[in-house]
Amino acid sequence: MPHSPDHAVRAMISPRLRSTRELLDYRLWARDREIGRLHRFFVDDNTWHLRYLDVKAGSWTNRQSVLVPTRSVESISETDRRVNLCHN
Repeated sequence: MPHSPDHAVRAMISPRLRSTRELLDYRLWARDREIGRLHRFFVDDNTWHLRYLDVKAGSWTNRQSVLVPTRSVESISETDRRVNLCHN
């Protein structure tokens, strides 16, 4: 069993929190098209709730950050590495 300081920190973190790292670079889809890739998260410092997804959208020559509220997420597909947004 490893006893490094890094291992101790990882052991204290909830598996749900560690899994958010796996979502980085997932494709975000709105209706029938990809709008960008998940770049990072914005978390409320007081509640630790994920509030926004920072999405890199646009062509590689004109890439922009777009903040998407997490309430706009309809589903997440691990198989397709895809975040589907609501169709409202």
